[in-house]
Amino acid sequence: MGRFVLEDLEGSLSVTLFADQLQKFEPYLVEEAPVLVADRCGTRGSETEMTAGEVVHLARAAEKLGDRPCG
Repeated sequence: MGRFVLEDLEGSLSVTLFADQLQKFEPYLVEEAPVLVADRCGTRGSETEMTAGEVVHLARAAEKLGDRPCG
């Protein structure tokens, strides 16, 4: 299991990865690397956090994810 902080110009979000996701996506988790993270968000107390199911380098996001519908 691992955790990292995802940041953008608006703020930051704590992201948790379970062991299999950590092993799979660790090469993308480089400081300052632009990534797209997807799965589910929730709150713990007053903090919002995310559990990552997919991490994709931003340069490959359109190719990897295609035209997925929202919702």
